[in-house]
Amino acid sequence: MKNIITIPNFISFIRLGGGFLFVPLKSLYHFSDSTVFIILIGAWITDLLDGWSARKLNQISDSGKYIDPIADKVFIVAVITTLYFEARVSLFYLILVVARDVLILVGGAYIKSVTGMVLPSNLFGKLCVVAIGFYFFSVILSIPPAEMALKWISIFFIFGSLLIYFQRAKELVRDIRYVQQN
Repeated sequence: MKNIITIPNFISFIRLGGGFLFVPLKSLYHFSDSTVFIILIGAWITDLLDGWSARKLNQISDSGKYIDPIADKVFIVAVITTLYFEARVSLFYLILVVARDVLILVGGAYIKSVTGMVLPSNLFGKLCVVAIGFYFFSVILSIPPAEMALKWISIFFIFGSLLIYFQRAKELVRDIRYVQQN
């Protein structure tokens, strides 16, 4: 249990809770776009802070490798669902983002069950989340030229990150099976 009680995991749990509370609180209090923007900045800061503190405090853990991306995914799905119901993003984009996150979660569980290892995030996946976040910012701040460009950039990163993730997963499973057979 000591592996889960760390400062970085605590920060991730704050973001996870914020993701679960975002939709009901936004519905109840009718947050303005500027409030949503500040909340997104706060979520982004906690995402940076948990990774930085894990490395700085030497508290990188397998539980953190689960909690951090799950917190990211919950928050992203909460925001995009809200934006969809406000008719600010398309159903296609909602499905694309949610499908990516579900595939990565399911794929990660499969990799863990087959190899006993957690496939860590990579730069392309992080850039994907940044691109999605900037798209959200452009939608919330109502910057139409940026919205279109960032939407397509994020779609490129969504597909690219999925391809890279599954290629890395395939190689890891292959390598583990090779080691087990020899």
